[in-house]
Amino acid sequence: DLAQKGSNAKDMRNTLKTISGLSQEGLTEIRGFIQSLDIKDTTWQDMAAELRSFGSNMIESHGLLFNMKGLIGDADAQPNSLLYLNLLRTYKEALTNIIKHSKAKTVEVLFSVNKEKITLSVKDDGIGLKEKEKGTGRGITNMIMRARELGGQLTISSDKGTNIMLEIPM
Repeated sequence: DLAQKGSNAKDMRNTLKTISGLSQEGLTEIRGFIQSLDIKDTTWQDMAAELRSFGSNMIESHGLLFNMKGLIGDADAQPNSLLYLNLLRTYKEALTNIIKHSKAKTVEVLFSVNKEKITLSVKDDGIGLKEKEKGTGRGITNMIMRARELGGQLTISSDKGTNIMLEIPM
């Protein structure tokens, strides 16, 4: 439908670029969903590696610096598919928001697991988020709902950039 509406070559190129981007997003989402269904033996270390790889590829491809710290301590249980999928979706949404809105140069991620809780913190050095913007977009609303679904809490703070922190009790 998009391609049929194009009236000239420039419109057509922009339309094809949009279609390509949406197709890539869809493919990534499908891969993540399929992987989450088949994670019986996934460990917290595997999950940290997946978050690092995904974040690095996504952020650095947009010319931003990416740094991630993984602190994997003793945990009684390994991630299940629901946790894996919701954590990955929340992470992807946080990174997407940084790329689209933050005007950041650097992204810092902390993924921490211990006996008490799981923490995922995604911080950027961008323009920050105004108080009235918190919770107005569908992405932020979805992240909050996913956190609640996991029995956790999502907090958003904005001081010299934005920090999205997801905390889930074990």
